[in-house]
Amino acid sequence: MRYIYLHGFASGATSLKATFFQSKLLEHNIELEIIDWNSDDFTTLCISNEINVILPQIQNDDITIIASSMGAIIALNLACRLANVKK
Repeated sequence: MRYIYLHGFASGATSLKATFFQSKLLEHNIELEIIDWNSDDFTTLCISNEINVILPQIQNDDITIIASSMGAIIALNLACRLANVKK
């Protein structure tokens, strides 16, 4: 099982929330992967594009997703599309 964290809009892989979840899960010997889906230009940000960036990285493994804000919208979409996302 892989555990993935998707951050919110204008956040990132080193945000306080991301590192908090990562450290708490590590206390239970669970590795949390933080996928940074940010692009260089927020003016062209599109949820479907971000989903297409993340999809190839997760579609072959059983995963649990923890997410925040816009990352949660992406996570819900992925959970609806993929049978390997634990619900």
